[in-house]
Amino acid sequence: MSLVIVLAAAGIANGVIYDFNGVFVEIEYWTGTGTNEALMVVDWQREKSLAFGYRWYDSVMAGDMFDAVDEASAKFYKEWVSGEGDSAIFGIGYDMDNDGFSKNDAGDYYEEGWFENGFWAEVLSNNGQSWDWGNGIRSDYLYNGTWVGFSWSPEFAYSDPNPPIIPEPTTLVLLGAGGLFFRRHRAQQKRVSK
Repeated sequence: MSLVIVLAAAGIANGVIYDFNGVFVEIEYWTGTGTNEALMVVDWQREKSLAFGYRWYDSVMAGDMFDAVDEASAKFYKEWVSGEGDSAIFGIGYDMDNDGFSKNDAGDYYEEGWFENGFWAEVLSNNGQSWDWGNGIRSDYLYNGTWVGFSWSPEFAYSDPNPPIIPEPTTLVLLGAGGLFFRRHRAQQKRVSK
């Protein structure tokens, strides 16, 4: 509770901070039920990426998580490549300014491409730091603790997704305390110099 208050006061978190196997991540929302957990990170290569949590019991694919995240909120938008069924992603969007998603809304995130302008890369990780190429969202099984990343690759220049990882609580407390000390020290210097 105090961590969430510290993060909210610092203006860091918009979602819920969750300890995912020892890594603190800002989660937009969770979907599904079950004892297994996976995270989906979508990175538009802009100011911030978004992470979504997914829970399940039995064997599922990365595509099941992608569909569940899409179905759980009207803020999420996806578009498939025409003629490829529901296995090749053409566009992903998110209503960032809470006024309804639109591809043309500068306040929303949206990127699309397949054979031109770039593409959405699907990658997998077990720690959110090092990523490997996936085999496709309808081919990759999810395991408890899996990270699935979708990274926009403009002009086919791929880069790993950058998950919304929050520094561990001790670091945040030290940073906050250092900031308070600096402000107090600076205020004292101003009083002395007058």
